[in-house]
Amino acid sequence: MEYEEIQRGLKRLLEIPCKGIPEDEMEKIRSKIRNKCPKSVSLNDEIVNLIPGGTQHQIVIKDPFAVTMKRNLGVKMWDIDDNEYLDYLMSAGACILGHSYPPLQEELFKVLKDLDPNTYWNTEWEVKAIKAIKKHVLSIERLQYF
Repeated sequence: MEYEEIQRGLKRLLEIPCKGIPEDEMEKIRSKIRNKCPKSVSLNDEIVNLIPGGTQHQIVIKDPFAVTMKRNLGVKMWDIDDNEYLDYLMSAGACILGHSYPPLQEELFKVLKDLDPNTYWNTEWEVKAIKAIKKHVLSIERLQYF
């Protein structure tokens, strides 16, 4: 797809008036989600008393509650009720390889077999990671993980 074609499509999308979903229809959707996700409802009731705002992540949809995920692979995720989802957000774009990307996991497991990430000492992996980040983000002079 050419740039101009993408821009024309975007312009057409922006010309379409935005319409809200009527409240009675939203309540049907909320009810359907509650029925599909009883374990998430239960865990959400507990989490809202433990985490300010009810979630560690600000971009999580919380209406009617935050669904709790159990596993993910590629572009798919499964909640604790075993419902399958297609993840359009992909960690706000940070997850460019897909969730649980097998080649990356294999490399991480190799490192973790020998080196716990809670070492609190310098490691050569920190140096490698910082150099890779600096290669792609030229404005970084120094980097510290928190």
